[in-house]
Amino acid sequence: FHWTTDDSQVWPDPPALERLGEIGAPTVVAVGELDTPDLQGMAEALANGIPGAQKTVVRGAGHMSNMEKPDQVTELIIGHLTAG
Repeated sequence: FHWTTDDSQVWPDPPALERLGEIGAPTVVAVGELDTPDLQGMAEALANGIPGAQKTVVRGAGHMSNMEKPDQVTELIIGHLTAG
């Protein structure tokens, strides 16, 4: 949705943010350390809004963390999927 407007603070309609508390699945929110401030803010909002969500910062990565730091992201995903 952020690519549809020049205003990085515009959120989708219907407002998904207020429904985050309905998510019951274990959730990890990953954001690149070097990502833009607006996307870091979105990651923070997701992590704060989803019950029990874990926010992880991928060190040394920007927006394409899976391509920039594939080993870190793979480890993060496998760790999340195998956590018990």
